[in-house]
Amino acid sequence: MLVLHYRGLPRLTSLTGKHKMQRHQIGGVFFALAATVLLSLATFSTPFSSHIYFIRALESFGQIRFGGFGWCNLATAECEGPVLGYGFGGGQVTVWLTGAEVTIGIAAIFSLFATIAIALDTLFRSSYALQNPLWFRAFAVFASLFSILAFVFSAVLWYDTRVKFVRSGIEAKYGPALWILLGGTIAAALSLCAGGPRFTGRHLYRANNEASYTV
Repeated sequence: MLVLHYRGLPRLTSLTGKHKMQRHQIGGVFFALAATVLLSLATFSTPFSSHIYFIRALESFGQIRFGGFGWCNLATAECEGPVLGYGFGGGQVTVWLTGAEVTIGIAAIFSLFATIAIALDTLFRSSYALQNPLWFRAFAVFASLFSILAFVFSAVLWYDTRVKFVRSGIEAKYGPALWILLGGTIAAALSLCAGGPRFTGRHLYRANNEASYTV
């Protein structure tokens, strides 16, 4: 249903415009939820789950899989962690960089909050407080920033670790956790850039309080 706007009469919101607003939020819900799932999987890597790891090294005494908060030896079922910041053997793993892996969990938490915020906005559109897009945007910004930091730290850490293992004559290969983290980082950035509700003059000072911002 279309509503014409005549001079001297207030502008009315059409039903089609409301549906467009809801469709505009689909991208935010999808990418925020995808980022939450992927970042959570990367957070609960080895030693929580031996199937999700950043790098594996084929030592003489077994295959070692390294995660964000520890490592596991598949041959002996020996694990270290979960712990914030850990080392291994002859210093192949940089301790302070493994401590920085906590940024993955922080990014997952902010992404979860962003998902909840946009879900509340979608379900409770009659509530002005819950409809404010600033909640989603704020959480999405922090989720994106921390996920980028987490990926940078992880890329540096595990590239350096792999090089040290190879130089020691030990075969080392990347695992799925690094690519899961990359996917979560991209999804978090897309949820910020391409998703979420529009800003309107009700949330920002503007002469026409019905005009919308699409940032």
